[in-house]
Amino acid sequence: MKYTPSTFLLCLATLMSGLCPESFAASILEYRFKDSGTPVTQALEIQNGRAWIHGLGGDPEMDLLFDAQSGQWAVINRKRQSFTAFSEKSVRQLSEQLELVAPLVKGLGEQMGGLSESQRQQWGHLLEKVPVDEINRLQKTAKKTKLVASGKPQRIAGIECRPFKVDSSATHVDFCLAEPASLALPEEDARTLLRMTESSRAMIQNAGSLSARFGLNLAANDLAKISGLPISFREGSTKAGVELQLIGVKSAGEPLRSPDIPSGYRQEKIKLW
Repeated sequence: MKYTPSTFLLCLATLMSGLCPESFAASILEYRFKDSGTPVTQALEIQNGRAWIHGLGGDPEMDLLFDAQSGQWAVINRKRQSFTAFSEKSVRQLSEQLELVAPLVKGLGEQMGGLSESQRQQWGHLLEKVPVDEINRLQKTAKKTKLVASGKPQRIAGIECRPFKVDSSATHVDFCLAEPASLALPEEDARTLLRMTESSRAMIQNAGSLSARFGLNLAANDLAKISGLPISFREGSTKAGVELQLIGVKSAGEPLRSPDIPSGYRQEKIKLW
């Protein structure tokens, strides 16, 4: 933008109110979201180095917030008056913790198979909430996971994307990825979106053993293919499951209201179980 003296003075005078044209460049990506119920509109809003979703997953009490400068994510639960913060580093640390206990869990799972029901209950009490059987089952299932390109590039809401699918006996996922630059966003918002997609990809790559717990175990060369913004996503069968698809992209005509974590909210830590 080329500034004239009058434009500069106007921006300076109105900066605190957010009326300067480049102080609130804001973009909205609208998605159609469905989770076995009535579809709702889910908006990803971007402004001032932040990206967020109000009403995450259709729940009006949940918000998702990403800060591009710090690389920090947060899920805000207004009903519980709490928040969970996470980052690429924290996901990697969780994965490393699981790798440390995996041999022990594997051995316990094998030994518990030969115990009586009362003995299994006693061990279950000692291990509290550790789902030994489930972890072993999913780790075995995860070996069958494959990520493959599922066809030629598609156009959804006018945006070209690359379709992929993940198949395993534990889950079925279809998704289509687009380059953030293809959305033609304002420069600052484009950088924020790119940083968000890079952070998401890094967390997937850092997940390692953590992913295996959920039935996914992708090879390094598969993970290298996962770059870009999800334009569509479907988990489960065509009749049930979670669906997400881009409707359109627009610019906001006024400053957006980014969610903040209230000072009185307690922080909940990410736990393996």
